[in-house]
Amino acid sequence: MENNSSYELGYAFGIFTNLVEIAANNKLKEHIQEIGFEKYLEETILVIQTFGKFTNYLDQIPELLTAIQNNEASH
Repeated sequence: MENNSSYELGYAFGIFTNLVEIAANNKLKEHIQEIGFEKYLEETILVIQTFGKFTNYLDQIPELLTAIQNNEASH
């Protein structure tokens, strides 16, 4: 993962947590009215893109572990 990936993931997770809390308290309509629908969409897209990127990293872990094991076995 890149150096700033942890920051990106933390930032997106913070937005996600905030949106979940707002939705759980039935305040989503008020939140959208407060920040505007465009800003809400930007936040939602950022969360989806960042989580998607992180999921791609997770998908690569088995291949990475296999490569490490093969490298260790060859020494």
